[in-house]
Amino acid sequence: MSELSVDLVPFVAAEPPLELNLSGVVARDVGFLRVCFRLQGNPALVRLPVAAGSGTRRDSLWLGTCFEAFVAVEGEHRYAEVNLATSRDWNVYLFEEYRCGMRPDHSVSDLMRSTVLVDGILTADFSLPLTSLAPGDRVLEVGLAAVIRHADGRLSHWALAHPGERPDFHRREGFLLRC
Repeated sequence: MSELSVDLVPFVAAEPPLELNLSGVVARDVGFLRVCFRLQGNPALVRLPVAAGSGTRRDSLWLGTCFEAFVAVEGEHRYAEVNLATSRDWNVYLFEEYRCGMRPDHSVSDLMRSTVLVDGILTADFSLPLTSLAPGDRVLEVGLAAVIRHADGRLSHWALAHPGERPDFHRREGFLLRC
């Protein structure tokens, strides 16, 4: 198992400087892709819904603070999008190609996940089963991203790279990690 540690950067074209730092770690294990995000900064600047329970599968999590991973098999058009909110709500979607054919991935009935806020540091992690998306040891292309809802209501968009004129986490040029 190898781990890749990265820093995510905000999309700066429409956003003022932010007093936040967001990093991620990706590790591929047998049958799983583990992803961990770490958000540091003044927690009063960000809306962080409290996790009241274990969370549930929900749509439209990207309208609030949401950590995301985009996962594709190298050379294939289809890809998965994983969403995890600070409330521990989650979802996994499959796409046939760029932004087309979106549907929930029902092969994932529950996502191993956690979100923890300690001393102003939010850690959010999940393990995505790869059995339906990438059986075997095929090379994965992975993009990490996050939408952060600030206390003043605005959103900031974070990713490994922002290859377009506006935030678009689905662009394959942003799937920079190889596992």
